[in-house]
Amino acid sequence: MVFKMNKVKKEALELLDVIEKRSEVINDPDIQKELGLLICHIYTISKKRDEFLLKSAKIAYSSIIKEPCELNVIKQINENLAHRKKPPYDRMTPSTKVILGLCICFYFAFSLLIVGGTGFKVPDTFFGINSSLVLLAAGSGAIGSIVSIMSRVGEFVDLAHRDHMVYLFIGLFKPLIGMAFAVFVFCVVKAGIIPIDLGEQPREELIIAALAFLSGFSERFAKDFTQKTEKVLNVSAT
Repeated sequence: MVFKMNKVKKEALELLDVIEKRSEVINDPDIQKELGLLICHIYTISKKRDEFLLKSAKIAYSSIIKEPCELNVIKQINENLAHRKKPPYDRMTPSTKVILGLCICFYFAFSLLIVGGTGFKVPDTFFGINSSLVLLAAGSGAIGSIVSIMSRVGEFVDLAHRDHMVYLFIGLFKPLIGMAFAVFVFCVVKAGIIPIDLGEQPREELIIAALAFLSGFSERFAKDFTQKTEKVLNVSAT
């Protein structure tokens, strides 16, 4: 059986041969650096068998050997080739990564609701508290977090994180954090640690929903509420 080399790989090897013959006469450090990057990209191009990218690599090499050398052209091409080498997730903008994390959170939440709705019955009370109020607080906290993410989605571009997974985790875990803070605030208010007049129904449900939403929406509110609770409990303990 005769192995037939694909066209892109063959042309990539030919380009590398040409570069090898001409590389000795290139002495400029900046050009050598860009040429080294180009060689790495050519290897990736041969694996992907992408004729368009191979053509870009040829243009980049032509820019190097021109007199005068068009260094800006090869830099731009190298940046484009480097971007295309990245996996799909790394090519996403920070805002898109956050939304992806939020979508994954939705997926798991709806899956749990579907599975739980078929075989799990929510008890009427949790520790003597109406379960519908607990669920109202948790749901309002999650909604508050989601609204917070959506209203600030353009701001994530300005965040500088070397770990690109941070953006995914923001979208994935912020609704859960919002739910946790909302339930915490609900417990504190219901226990009377921080006295808030909830009144009778439906005023009670509306106040709980508002506090829970604010807990999920505003990190500052949740932090201040937690610190105030801590101070009250410390005073009580002493």
